[in-house]
Amino acid sequence: MSGYAVDPGELRVAAAVLTDAADTVAAVELADITAVGPARVDAAVAAFTMDAGNALSATASALSGAAAAVAGVDYAEVDEDNARRFRI
Repeated sequence: MSGYAVDPGELRVAAAVLTDAADTVAAVELADITAVGPARVDAAVAAFTMDAGNALSATASALSGAAAAVAGVDYAEVDEDNARRFRI
């Protein structure tokens, strides 16, 4: 071991926080806004709403991926593998 230590309990907390953030972002619902003004304004609002929805979906996906990565790595095993490589 290299002396680097990770508290598995803290990793579980971090994964839970990331999962909660992903769920919160995924739950955001953008209303369809129509007829707010001239056609150009309506088109701009629709495009903004679609872009914002896509950004929120991408953020939720990234947060879920980060949570899975944190929860899925066995840091002790990785650390031992790395230490073994340095000894070779």
